[in-house]
Amino acid sequence: MTKKILVVDDEPHIAKAIELALSGQGYDIKRASNADEAWKLIDENTDLILLDLMMPGTRPVDLIRNIRDHELTKIKCMYVSAVPFTNDQKEKMIKEGVIVDFIQKPFDNDDLLKRVKTALGEQ
Repeated sequence: MTKKILVVDDEPHIAKAIELALSGQGYDIKRASNADEAWKLIDENTDLILLDLMMPGTRPVDLIRNIRDHELTKIKCMYVSAVPFTNDQKEKMIKEGVIVDFIQKPFDNDDLLKRVKTALGEQ
């Protein structure tokens, strides 16, 4: 079954770059420009959300809480952001189950694909 990924980024060129990097791998990609728009696209068939941290409107962490509150627990979330976090901060978010991984912008497409495959249990 085709894995469904939602890319949430308010910068269209970043969202498009992620979409291009992943769609060639057979993933079904949807895009949203903010957390509110993303919420409307999320359903129980969504496998992974790649989520920017700095966007207008609802905070990304609140979107993740909404997902968990609605028992959509199989959906994995990964931050893709230029915001610098320490390794300790990243590990804390992963350990607490907020996210499964963190990708620093700018990113390498091969690294992005590897992390996505790992998050989806394909590696």
